Amino acid sequence: MRVLLATDGSERALTAARFLSGFPHRREVYVHILTVADSERPSEASAALTAAKAALGEFAGHITTAVGRGDSASGIVGTILDTADYTDADLIALGASGKSALARFFLGSIAEAVSRYAEQSILLTRPPVGPLRSVVLGADGSEEAGNALRFLISELWHPSAVLHLVRAIPSGGRPPEELSRETDAAKTCLAEMAETARAGGLTVGVCETPLGNPAMEILRVAEEQGAGLIVVGSQGLTGVDAFRLGSVAERLLRHAPMSVLVVKRIPTLSELAAV
Repeated sequence: MRVLLATDGSERALTAARFLSGFPHRREVYVHILTVADSERPSEASAALTAAKAALGEFAGHITTAVGRGDSASGIVGTILDTADYTDADLIALGASGKSALARFFLGSIAEAVSRYAEQSILLTRPPVGPLRSVVLGADGSEEAGNALRFLISELWHPSAVLHLVRAIPSGGRPPEELSRETDAAKTCLAEMAETARAGGLTVGVCETPLGNPAMEILRVAEEQGAGLIVVGSQGLTGVDAFRLGSVAERLLRHAPMSVLVVKRIPTLSELAAV
C-alpha cells in the first residue's frame, strides 16, 4: 500500500501519523510525507516533516518526504492531489484541522476539497488517537461498501479491533411491508459481509439494521461501541463527477467526532476514458 501523509506539523495534523503508527504494517507499505511550504515561512516545512516522521514511530515500511508549494487554498489542494497522483498513492491521510502558522492547510475547506476531488481513498483523523479497538463499517449493500470491507481486510486492519456492521434503512413515509422486506434483505447482506470479514481474519461484533438516517445511525452505533474509526465506501469518480463523494460519506467526514476512512472505488477504464 502507498500512503500520502499530508501534514503541516501541527498537533492535530500529526494525529494522522500517530494513527498509522498504531498498525502492524508490512515492509511493503510506503508512506510519502508531504508538507506545503508557505513562501513567507519556508523554515516551517522542515520542522513539519521531522515531526511527522517522529510521530510515525518505529514504522516498519518505507518513508519518503517532500515539500510542495502552495500559497492559497486552491494551490494547497492542487499540490496534495498532484502528489497523490504522482506517487501512485492508494490512500491520502490527513488530520481534520491544524492550528499552526500554516493553519489554513487543514481548514475544513481544504480537507473537504481533497476528500471530494481525490481519486484515492481518504483517511481523515481526529484526536484522540489511541489503540484501535472498535471500527464501524457503513454497509449499504453497494459495491462500494464491499470494496471498503476488502480494503480493511487487505490493507488497514489491527488484529485487536472489533468490526461492527451497520446498514440503516430510511423509513420516512414508507409502507411497513416494504420496510420489512428491506430489513430482511439488509440482515441477509450483513450476514454475508460478516462471513467475508471473519474469513479475512476480522473479529465481528454487532450487525445492526436500524430505521433512520444512515449517517446518523452510523454515528450512533460508533458512539455506542466506542469506535475510533468509521469506514464507508464511495464511488470515487473523477473529472466532472468528482464532487459526488456521497452525502453519507461527506456528512461523516464533516461531523463525526472520530476518524473516518472513505474507501473509493477505482474507476473503470471506460469511466476514465469518458472524462
